[in-house]
Amino acid sequence: ACSALERGNSKFATAAFRGALGQLVRYLPTGSEAGASPALRARFEAVAAYIALAALLQDCESLHASAIAIGACGVSIASPETVRKLCLRWACVLRVAKAPKHTVHFAIQAMASFFTCAQRVGGWVAARRVAS
Repeated sequence: ACSALERGNSKFATAAFRGALGQLVRYLPTGSEAGASPALRARFEAVAAYIALAALLQDCESLHASAIAIGACGVSIASPETVRKLCLRWACVLRVAKAPKHTVHFAIQAMASFFTCAQRVGGWVAARRVAS
């Protein structure tokens, strides 16, 4: 699932993480007095975070396609609202808890998106913050 996420296949990653969630449910204790172990809770948290991350990345992909659309005159036809939504999704991606290598990977993608699409809505300031 993580490799699919790294390759940019967020739909498959979402399905794979949801499948992993189904597998984890099997390990939940059935007795009312027994709670889930800390290790199992940590796995649930990680899977839930990666499901949210994959959904956000899927939104970013569709918004990015709209944000880089060029009209007949060679001028961007993206509305400021679309670009603002894209920037907000990337900000959410950066806030979701994830593995350190994924933090770096997605921070680079976010900076590229901010620098490429978002000058009109303050994205360069955001990209500089991420870079520092």
